[in-house]
Amino acid sequence: MRYMIVKEINKPGCLISTKECKNFKSGYVILGKGEVIGKHKTGDGEEILIILEGIARIIVEKEIALVESPATVLIPPNTLHSVENDSEKTLKYVYIVANGK
Repeated sequence: MRYMIVKEINKPGCLISTKECKNFKSGYVILGKGEVIGKHKTGDGEEILIILEGIARIIVEKEIALVESPATVLIPPNTLHSVENDSEKTLKYVYIVANGK
């Protein structure tokens, strides 16, 4: 039996998938100037963003926030949201999405 999964955060992509964990998934994102993760919802699951480097422009429904690293953001279930990098610095963050009920 395997008790833990360890993965380096060294390139963008999925960190922990729903194949490896039944309760959440996570990934690492790098956005250059002007890049956007478009509007989306995570269904019934909450999402946590951990801003590691840079400044994220986060739009949740009609609310807009500029979030500077290091910081965390909680996005409620069934909420339309997007993440943008409109600064000169590279934006790096980790997302964790809980499976909905």
